[in-house]
Amino acid sequence: MGFCPQCGVQVALQEEPDRPAKLRGSAPSPMPLAKVGQSSVARRKMAIEEFDRVLGGGLVHGAAILVGGEPGVGKSTLLLQAAGALAGTGGTVLLATAEESAEQIALRSARLGIAGDGIDVLAVDDIDAIIAAADRSRPDLLVVDSIQTVASGEVGGSPGGVAQVRESAARAIRFAKTTGVAVILVGHVTKEGGIAGPKLLEHMVDVVLSLEGDPDHGLRTLRSMKNRFGPTHVAGLFEMRQEGLRSEERRVGKGCRSRWSPYH
Repeated sequence: MGFCPQCGVQVALQEEPDRPAKLRGSAPSPMPLAKVGQSSVARRKMAIEEFDRVLGGGLVHGAAILVGGEPGVGKSTLLLQAAGALAGTGGTVLLATAEESAEQIALRSARLGIAGDGIDVLAVDDIDAIIAAADRSRPDLLVVDSIQTVASGEVGGSPGGVAQVRESAARAIRFAKTTGVAVILVGHVTKEGGIAGPKLLEHMVDVVLSLEGDPDHGLRTLRSMKNRFGPTHVAGLFEMRQEGLRSEERRVGKGCRSRWSPYH
């Protein structure tokens, strides 16, 4: 059927196989709340000030982050720069891409002046293969570019379908929560301005960031739409240059420094 008979949405129905029931006795034991550690959330700086500020102070271990934006706005560029900055501080990153080849990533890395040490690239569209590779290397950050272009062989339908997007995101998020590896999922944006895929995707992740652009001035704004670890409606300002996205500071008045803004 080319539509939902209940709500009338013009989305084709897709078959989903039944999942086998879990064996009894395998459920984890609950822990008393009084014995749960009250330590503060561990964060790691991305070494990009505007990015860290929008995240609420840095990257939280085991966090699932969704970065959305229109095609060509600079999502892949920003995340490659973030990967390079994180690797520059001694961290490790696994960059999984289903939209570009490893050679294309290397070309962009050279243009941005990123050495590439500490960054592994995996050009594959199988989410299970991506998770298996990340489980072997256990990087500090896993980037999946994009969630609409990866798929699982156990789920019917093509990449980008509702079932595939939901299941692929669920597996990536489950990996983040069980291993402590932070995961960033890149999401496409529809013509209406929302992130493509089921709305449930935004509820599944911990942080939702939106990268917006001004084509006339080359300005980019990274907005926090949802953040379980920090404030929301925080914006970071960037300017798109030949060497990538850059945040600026400028002097305003005598002895006063302010963040660069198009309104100054």
